Formats: sequence, C-alpha cells, structure tokens
Amino acid sequence: MTAEQIDLFSNHTYERADALPTSSAASRAALGKSGTKRYLVALALSRRAMSDSQLQECLGMSGNSLRPRRKELCDFGYTEDSGRRVVNGYGNPEILWRLTEAGRKALEQAA
Repeated sequence: MTAEQIDLFSNHTYERADALPTSSAASRAALGKSGTKRYLVALALSRRAMSDSQLQECLGMSGNSLRPRRKELCDFGYTEDSGRRVVNGYGNPEILWRLTEAGRKALEQAA
C-alpha cells in the first residue's frame, strides 16, 4: 500500500481477497471511521511526537482502534519512529512516533 494508491484520509477499507465473510462485514462496518481516525492521529502528531499510550489518552481511542491507524500512517510514510522512547505506565519503553514531512504536507492538503 502506498500513498499514491489511497488518500491518507479516505474512508477506504482494506479487504484481503481471502478474507472471511465476517472480516469483510467488519471492514465494511468500519467504513467512514478509519479515515477520520487517521486524520486525528496525524493531527495529534503534528503538535509533538507521542507514544501509542499518549495518543490513546489524547484522542480517547482504544489501542485496538489507534494502532492500526498509526500503522497505516507508517505504511504511507506519514509517520515514523522518532528514535526516542518514553516509559509507559507499566514501566515499559514505548516508541515516540512523529509526523514526517510527507505527513505534514498531506495534513495541510486535507485541511
């Protein structure tokens, strides 16, 4: 998947050809939410680098909603590992994610 194949904030769902009917139904049910969630994650990261836990708290999203959207942004080349870590509430290190220049440009175009 590349940025040229899909708009950053579109409400496209990702269905595999071999997906089970229940998976396809869940993907269609999420349509309309994924683009908005990607936008919110990108918008939050435009202010400062954040870990997944920090993004979850800031956006009020569960990890199961946030992580796939952040991964999609990484796959598009719009977010990246900042090289820094922060210790989470469990004492474990977490990656601080940051918006790339390409992500900033996409965010500006979407505004």
